[in-house]
Amino acid sequence: MVGIAELTDFIVEAKASTYVGDGAKLPACRPGSHDIGHQRGSWRYLDSYFGGTDFAGQEAVWHDDKPCWAMNYFGRIIRPELIDARRAGAVIKAALQTMYREKRHFLGGMEYQHAYGCYIDSSRGATDHFSGRETIFVDGELPRRADRAVSFLRPISIRRPCRPRSSRNDPSAQRAGDCGWQSAPRARTDAQGLPSPRRHSRPFPDRGCR
Repeated sequence: MVGIAELTDFIVEAKASTYVGDGAKLPACRPGSHDIGHQRGSWRYLDSYFGGTDFAGQEAVWHDDKPCWAMNYFGRIIRPELIDARRAGAVIKAALQTMYREKRHFLGGMEYQHAYGCYIDSSRGATDHFSGRETIFVDGELPRRADRAVSFLRPISIRRPCRPRSSRNDPSAQRAGDCGWQSAPRARTDAQGLPSPRRHSRPFPDRGCR
């Protein structure tokens, strides 16, 4: 059985070893795609995207050759007169290196001041289901933005204690799911089906670092 914590740790490890760590490129799995990956034991990670300054892609994780997690993302340079792809890449890599090393997660809640601009990463939700936004501000202006959303491809099993029942006559007390291994609960969503904010989440920013 695979747990959320184990999955999250591998995602952080893989992200730190690929784009942020200048990992080796893989042969394109689709015509024109840019692919980088990471593997450890029964875990495998692939980041495959199109474009450069403006881009769209997907990250995916397999466990025992079965897909269990995927994240879609897209972004673009909105104000090229304020920042170009090279400088934006330098800001992002420096900020994410710090996040992965110090916070050991990838779910935002971070501001990072760089010589080229202020990086802000905000997310709503958790590893199993979230949406997020990555922005760079230069002198209070927003020249670069990226959005991402994630969903599970396969339920992750977690250990839960038995739930006591108040009545022996309650037929639901006999359900197999009342004890032991259960599927992870689905994330709370709002009326539009988006993840509801949880503790420590912050709204997407519309201005630069404080």
